Amino acid sequence: MQKKFILFIISALLFLAAGGGVFMRTVREVRLEPMTSVNSPSGSKDEQAAPAAVPNSPAAQPQAVRQLDVSAVPETHAAFGFRSLVPADWLAEAVPGIEAVNIYDPAAEGNSRLEQSQIFLRHFRANDFLTLSSVHIYSRTPVTVVGRPAMTYDVEKLRGAADFPQQPAWRNTRHTVTDVRVSNDNPSEFIVIGKRPEVPQEVFNMFLHSMDFKEAGLH
Repeated sequence: MQKKFILFIISALLFLAAGGGVFMRTVREVRLEPMTSVNSPSGSKDEQAAPAAVPNSPAAQPQAVRQLDVSAVPETHAAFGFRSLVPADWLAEAVPGIEAVNIYDPAAEGNSRLEQSQIFLRHFRANDFLTLSSVHIYSRTPVTVVGRPAMTYDVEKLRGAADFPQQPAWRNTRHTVTDVRVSNDNPSEFIVIGKRPEVPQEVFNMFLHSMDFKEAGLH
């Protein structure tokens, strides 16, 4: 009788051990089952795809812009018969003494509008693109601006040459200039568009590629 009781105890222990092992394996399997996420095909939240880049990011252009009618600026030369987009706070004034237009930011540092200049416009009439002998040309690149032939220059006034009169100081330093041929006539009017070095390229590109000569009847 005692032997049967001992055998019964041993059998019960073996049964519990076997059953417990199955139970523990089941628990382990449940706990180790990978958790899936509906947002992640791979099943891992850490591997979700990054958001797609947003086209035309606000950082690429001013938050507010307006159309500047250059031809409407008082005392402006007739050569500047076009409109273009500029940051909303920018203003423009004519510089009659040299037939130029100064586009400036009244919020910029400086004691005068010329010191606050951001884009400076000049013009000339010729059969082809011309450059000044008083500047060093680092590079020249043929481009197209609103369907018109144009040339972009990286220039700097030569050492020893006189400063450009009635123009902002940055015009005497290294900066970018784009000349746009207005018509196919010979001679043609050319608009000279100088960019202050600190002006973001995106802002300058916006100005160039929104120039509207058709509105002014010049194209």
